[in-house]
Amino acid sequence: RLEGEAGANLENIVYLRGRLTHYFVMTPRRKSLVAAGVLNSTQRDDFHIDKQALCGHARNIADFFGLPPECGFASEPQLFDFSKRRSCKTAMYVTPGAGVSSPLLVSLVGDALLEPFWPEGLGITRGFLGALDAAWELSGLSADVFSSVRAGADISMLEAACVTRDKTLKILKQLGAATQAQYLSSDLRAFGLHPNTRYKPHLLA
Repeated sequence: RLEGEAGANLENIVYLRGRLTHYFVMTPRRKSLVAAGVLNSTQRDDFHIDKQALCGHARNIADFFGLPPECGFASEPQLFDFSKRRSCKTAMYVTPGAGVSSPLLVSLVGDALLEPFWPEGLGITRGFLGALDAAWELSGLSADVFSSVRAGADISMLEAACVTRDKTLKILKQLGAATQAQYLSSDLRAFGLHPNTRYKPHLLA
């Protein structure tokens, strides 16, 4: 019915209502966007977005779901390509020192670590969890450890932190809208810096 009346073929759609705004996030199929004139091609790496057509298409979908015509756009509709997403193989690593440079501990968080899939609403969840995971590992490394590394000492403690951090990264990668109960503690108020307060304990063994 949606495709017949609004010309939209969606994989899913989520509606959220605030005090002043209505928020829609949806996953339209590429072919339907081409049919609606929003995209000029089904090719994933070679297409142009017609912003005027996108606004019209979004308006048609909002009308179909009963949004009053007098409700204008709070901001222009945006289109993101999630057919390709990237994620890092490791969350924290040590770069080797070169010449007079000391080894450097690098930690990735947020979208740089795991590119989110917006319709699942997990971007902010993974972002916060990943930041807490990184902070936890760093909290176990004292200033003396970094001073020793700069002085030429063994970097094994930094490497051990990287290994432990990758355990929680594996959990984040498996975390999905339908799997949260399998990986996260049900007591959200108890969430803290320690991973045991947020993840199922047996996953960290």
